[in-house]
Parts: sequence; C-alpha cells; structure tokens
Amino acid sequence: MMKKPPQIKLRTKNQLLYLKLSNGDDIVGDCLGEDEGHTMVFIKYPMLIAEVVNPLTQTLYLMLSKYMVFGKDAVIPIKTDQIIMMSFAMDEMKSFYNNSVVYHREIGEKTIIRELNKGNEQIVSYINDEREDFEEVLDTFSDDLVVPSNTNIH
Repeated sequence: MMKKPPQIKLRTKNQLLYLKLSNGDDIVGDCLGEDEGHTMVFIKYPMLIAEVVNPLTQTLYLMLSKYMVFGKDAVIPIKTDQIIMMSFAMDEMKSFYNNSVVYHREIGEKTIIRELNKGNEQIVSYINDEREDFEEVLDTFSDDLVVPSNTNIH
C-alpha cells in the first residue's frame, strides 16, 4: 500500500511565501490559500528567483521574473507535493517583489507580447517563402513525378 504524502496545512493566506520546488525552482508569491484536500496551493503573481552574475564585474544580482512567462492567469496552482521547502519571505523581499510584479505587468508583458507578435510574423514569412520555393521545385519536376497509385504519402 502506497504511503500518502504528508499534507501541508497553510495558515499563510495573504502572506508573501518563498517556496523551493522539487524541480529546483525558487519562487516567491502571494499565497491565497489552498484547496480543501490540501493538494494545491494558490499563488498570486508567482515570481522565479534567479541569481545573475555580471560577466564583466563578477557582481551577483538577484532578479525576479514572471514564473509562467506565457501564462495568462495571475493565480497559479502549485501541487503541494512539489513543494520541498516553504518559508515566509524576508521583509526586505516584499518591496522587491512588489516592484518586480509591477514592472512585469506594466512593461515586461508588453515586451513579451511584442516579441511574440514579431516572432509570429517572422515564422509566417519564412513559411510563405519556403512554400514558394517548394512549389517552384515541384513545378520543375511535376512532369517527371510519378506516384504509384498504391503508395501512401504521409
């Protein structure tokens, strides 16, 4: 019989939490609570904590980035069995977190949308160019191309 994982009982609603996930990610976010079965924690605006080293100065910086970069929802459910450590965030982290959330909502998301749209335009252009080239090649060989009737083309 499989042993049931321990349940996390949160008394941390509306608290800024620092979570270490089983995949190695460190995230911080506003905890809105958990589901009745204690299987999910709901985190509003989860931010991934990253350490970045400036290669020129070897200076270490902390950075917060949106955890679900392409996600539309502000609240993300995280399975409690994926949380290996949890703590209240340091007081000094609160303003850094709040400023990072504002930055990503007002500037970061617009940049992401702009880059996605630009990337989509480039992909469509590439597909159209390739399609034209492919059609030219097919036209060149169309008279010589013979496909047996019993052949399946995938």
